[in-house]
Amino acid sequence: MYEHMEGLVWAEDGPRKLKLFTLDPKGFYSTGQVYFGVDTDGDGEIALIHDSYEIFLHGEVFSLNGKAYRLGEVSKDGKKVSFEETGYAPTEKPRFLKGDALPIPGVLQTDPIVNAAFFEGSPSLIVLSKVTPATVVEPVYSDCDCISLSAFERFRLDGIIDLAQRYTDLKVLWVLTGKEQVEPEAALLENIYLRDEKALVDFYGFPGEERVFIVDSKGVIAELDSYWVDEASLDTDRPQNGKLMLNYSDIRKTVEALYKTD
Repeated sequence: MYEHMEGLVWAEDGPRKLKLFTLDPKGFYSTGQVYFGVDTDGDGEIALIHDSYEIFLHGEVFSLNGKAYRLGEVSKDGKKVSFEETGYAPTEKPRFLKGDALPIPGVLQTDPIVNAAFFEGSPSLIVLSKVTPATVVEPVYSDCDCISLSAFERFRLDGIIDLAQRYTDLKVLWVLTGKEQVEPEAALLENIYLRDEKALVDFYGFPGEERVFIVDSKGVIAELDSYWVDEASLDTDRPQNGKLMLNYSDIRKTVEALYKTD
């Protein structure tokens, strides 16, 4: 994103913050070259993180006060934007926040095994990784994404497998984000559920990502790898942003604490 504008859009309950980002290297704005952010929850801010529930691509539909809207027109200088009400369903944007209920994608709503009930009753993990548990234990470097794993990532994946062995009722949804093919035996343990659906990858992360969510026995996010953005830095030549990843010690201590609480 090369440039952004900030302003307000009027909602039924008053003004909401709006940000407009252009993908045009010349800094011009057009409907097909923009992302936009809207303060949909009314907290006065826009979540400017990678997996934001308040950032939308042109053409995506968002919800405000129970109504659905999409981008209408954008002036070339980005100083004027219009939105129009639509009958289309709002784009599914999960809200991943510590202390909130874990969002469940539509693809899991009717799944006979991994569904909303899967994340209740005992602690669970969602692990996004380029490789399967079997490959973590015995890497096959000739045809996998093993070489792209850092020592940090490999160590915590090893640790997660150890936790799954130690706590047999700890449920682990392991979502493949790389090119490795899913084989049933690659899960290694009965309480590790290996999946490779693109819908799950896109909902909880993106292709090639390494990410972990820890969920308590009530389906609430206890800890997670999270993104951050220094909003003030967006107006400088060096925008600051990144990802805070749990190390294995963080994961182990959180899981142990959840079992003591439960």
